[in-house]
Amino acid sequence: MLHVRHETGSNRLVVGFEGLLNNAGVDSIVRAVALIPAADMVVLNLGKATSIGDRVLVELADAMVSTGRFVRFQGLCLHQERLLGYFKRSSVSSH
Repeated sequence: MLHVRHETGSNRLVVGFEGLLNNAGVDSIVRAVALIPAADMVVLNLGKATSIGDRVLVELADAMVSTGRFVRFQGLCLHQERLLGYFKRSSVSSH
């Protein structure tokens, strides 16, 4: 399930995801992000996702980089943070 909250005043969109993150989930997140102004920062909170495969996480990071927006991930485990660091996604942060 996808939850989207726009924080006014901070120009930040918080996208929360619950459940199994798969390709359909990645598509939902990408569609939600595409609807917001490019000036807004995107925070993806995946702390309530029940399962996130490494490949799907990298695909999501790639999709976020392709939007040209700064994206910050929250709720990742240490392994997932390191995985994103290994690929050095320039517009993606896990902190």
